Amino acid sequence: MRKILSLMTICVTSTTIASSGTLCLTFDDRYFASWESAIPLFAKYNAHVTFFVYRKIDSETLESMKKLQDAGHSIGLHGLTHAKAVDFIKKYGAKKYTDDEIMPQLEICRKSGIKIRSFAYPNSQNDEESDKELFKNFDFFFS
Repeated sequence: MRKILSLMTICVTSTTIASSGTLCLTFDDRYFASWESAIPLFAKYNAHVTFFVYRKIDSETLESMKKLQDAGHSIGLHGLTHAKAVDFIKKYGAKKYTDDEIMPQLEICRKSGIKIRSFAYPNSQNDEESDKELFKNFDFFFS
């Protein structure tokens, strides 16, 4: 299933199904200590969230990602340098965006057993060309 979700979609979906006790939570960037400290709170309320990671994934980052995944949460990517997809692709091309922004993170995750299905566009910037390119590696986008 391939989907592109916007923050508006998340809010509408959450409001629509709130009566059933469902809420969509996402966190992005690189606040691992805070994310990990919230694991007991999420567990208390049986909450499952998605964390979007940007920057280089080193051993410390992998350790946090594994803790979050083992606690039942999803991990997504947010780009190596937080580059705006549309601007980058217009200047350098879609393949270079994937090679430079996506694959360095995705390859480490795959080798380390971190399941990645989603990507959050930096600055919510996407278009048809970026979506087409990124659907090669992801099932869901957040813009």
